[in-house]
Amino acid sequence: MNRLSRFVIAGVLALVLIAGAASVWAGPRRQGTVPLLPILGGGPANDQGCTTIDMITAIFISSVPEDGAKYICTVNKITTPTPEEYGPAPEGSVFYGDVFKVVVVKDGAEVLEIPTSVCYAYPPEFEQKEAKIYIWNLDNSNEWEEIPDANISGDPKLICVTSPTTGIFSLIGNP
Repeated sequence: MNRLSRFVIAGVLALVLIAGAASVWAGPRRQGTVPLLPILGGGPANDQGCTTIDMITAIFISSVPEDGAKYICTVNKITTPTPEEYGPAPEGSVFYGDVFKVVVVKDGAEVLEIPTSVCYAYPPEFEQKEAKIYIWNLDNSNEWEEIPDANISGDPKLICVTSPTTGIFSLIGNP
């Protein structure tokens, strides 16, 4: 077998392997797939409080008191928020972040008055739209209210606030 035939065989074999790999990678079960984001996160609190709950697009930390009670902290991504349940964004604004519900349960009963730190990813396009973190005010007005005193920092940038309560949060800004 001469040198040229070995090169031809090696080339054909390489093309067959590349075609096989491409067909597996782009097969119907993989085509157009992206990693799934979590829908629910959290768990029991420890001595230091609730663990950081990372939902990929947002991070939550609820500060439970050290009173010996058993706390469970959860974050639920609201996958299809409807205007009937959570109203529209405030007039002249749009949603930029996912909608999340933070719940803290103490000895089996939900507790609302738990300070909660909320951070959303804050890329330049959100900063240009002046996006801020809002909480759904279910008790008083059934509308979204901006949480004041946002801190924007880090690399990559995060926008963070501390809410005096748990609740339903989203990132809302100008269109």
